[in-house]
Amino acid sequence: MDVLIVEPLEPEVLQWIDARHPVRFAPQLDRDPRALRQAMFNVRALIAPASVALDAQALHFAPVLRAVGRLSAGTENLDVDAFARAGVEIVRPSTASAGAEAEFAIGAMLQLLRRVPVRSNDGLLVGRELSGATVGLVGMPAAARPLAELLGAFGARVVGYDPALHQSDGLWERWKVAPMGLRELVECSDVLCVLLHYFSRYQGLLGERFLPHCKPDQVLVSLGHSSLFDEAALAEAMDSGRIAAAWFDSMEPNMLDFGRPLRAVRNLQVTPRVAGTTRESRIRGAWAVVRRIDEILSETPPPKYPFAIDVSLADRGKAIYAPNTKGQQVAIERAWAAAGRRLRRSSASAHSASRRPALTPSQRIGSGSQEGDRWPTQGRTVIGSSLPVMRAANVRPARLVAATPSPT
Repeated sequence: MDVLIVEPLEPEVLQWIDARHPVRFAPQLDRDPRALRQAMFNVRALIAPASVALDAQALHFAPVLRAVGRLSAGTENLDVDAFARAGVEIVRPSTASAGAEAEFAIGAMLQLLRRVPVRSNDGLLVGRELSGATVGLVGMPAAARPLAELLGAFGARVVGYDPALHQSDGLWERWKVAPMGLRELVECSDVLCVLLHYFSRYQGLLGERFLPHCKPDQVLVSLGHSSLFDEAALAEAMDSGRIAAAWFDSMEPNMLDFGRPLRAVRNLQVTPRVAGTTRESRIRGAWAVVRRIDEILSETPPPKYPFAIDVSLADRGKAIYAPNTKGQQVAIERAWAAAGRRLRRSSASAHSASRRPALTPSQRIGSGSQEGDRWPTQGRTVIGSSLPVMRAANVRPARLVAATPSPT
């Protein structure tokens, strides 16, 4: 099997990728991490929703994995460094949701500016307009371009900051955004819009160094990860009135629990990551992901000579790392020796010594028909790839889990 799809896709997209590669569509696996890992052994590409966490340990269960697709633009629940070390590409639709996110941000700004009034010079509580306002963009992803265009049409002044983009870069001029430092930006912005993609080095970036300097009655709209903010500093800025209202389209589940700083804050609205989720953006994103996955799989041939290994011990860590320089036979011998020692130490009932039972069709995964496919096991799911061929086919060394043999 080449492609495992756990995220619902449009029918025409599924048909397109299914016509090019063997596909298994199993959206129910997003609720069963153990079953998902067992299903990943011979998968070369995985398309999964952002709710599915994949880390370095998960990669041990996917020795031939080459790509992981996400319809969302973020990398939450993905160990990016582990994927890079393993040579697994994270495929995301970098621009598919840009227009949807820009429209959502404009709607949130308009709503907060009108819904949370400020006191005018004559003492009346009134709303505000985007026209003539200064909007500060923190982060310059793909959504920043259509957002800057829409803000310009409203007559707003657009300024921006991105820690990964130098102020001399030509992008600022092309997108009609005036670059400035983060401190200066928060001091002059009537609306602060956070679009920055989250990386661990940016955790708490918007904290006590910058939020105390926000322009009074500032409106905050954040489409980025809530970990970009220091929650105590944010709560203090909102309580003091420097930030009059805030809208987060993504917030960690426990940040509004009792005892947390933001629990009692007024004028805070949270939506469950819906900014980039529209029918049109999902269709664009799905096409972008499957086309890139098709390119990756076409460039890398599938591994040959599959062999069978028992993964029933995987959850208990009873695994053997077989060096691909020694070859498949060494890996098999080590696995069998370790399994035999465990079997002799236990008082498990003996199997028949006269025959080796064949694996059932549900246990056999792959197209091989060599003797290695018929190892006797007591396990549940068996799968694997020949280690010598892994090297030739540019595949990572597999994590070999010992089969439990029949005593002979």
